[in-house]
Amino acid sequence: MRDADEKGFSQAAGWARAALGWARAQQGEPAEGIELIRRAMDDLTAIQTRVSMPWFLTLLGEAQAVDRQYDQALATFGEALTINPEERLYRPYTLINRGELLAQTGERDLAELDFRASIDEAGSMGANGHDLRAATGLARLLSARGATEEAASLLRRRLEASITGFDTVDIAAARALQTDLSR
Repeated sequence: MRDADEKGFSQAAGWARAALGWARAQQGEPAEGIELIRRAMDDLTAIQTRVSMPWFLTLLGEAQAVDRQYDQALATFGEALTINPEERLYRPYTLINRGELLAQTGERDLAELDFRASIDEAGSMGANGHDLRAATGLARLLSARGATEEAASLLRRRLEASITGFDTVDIAAARALQTDLSR
């Protein structure tokens, strides 16, 4: 990052700074992470770069959620979804994160809408990882309200389509939930 700054690669430095900020937040230093992400966004705005701004805002929202700034995180996720509507690449991920936070704060109906919207967006893009993660979040909500069979079916279809021998954190979480639902 320092080399990119020194050599005048401001855009690369901004992207690296945002990723570092997210990582710091995930490692238990949310205030530092938030500061790094905000600095990255300010630097990128200064050079008139709007590319990937929805992603950076999503990273910021995640860091704010780690820091228990729930209302601010929800507002940041909302901004991420509207700042550049043509840049849809990050929408499923943003919707998943907002859905998870809404579920965590008791807004289950709104969380369900976000998970369903993420599933639709991910499906239209062929983003199977996001589809599975959103389906897992939705299955948790469905299960909590007693729709266990619907939740299990939702996961079963996606897990049957996943690549055999290929295991990710999201696949493991979906399988664990599917096991819990079958009890």
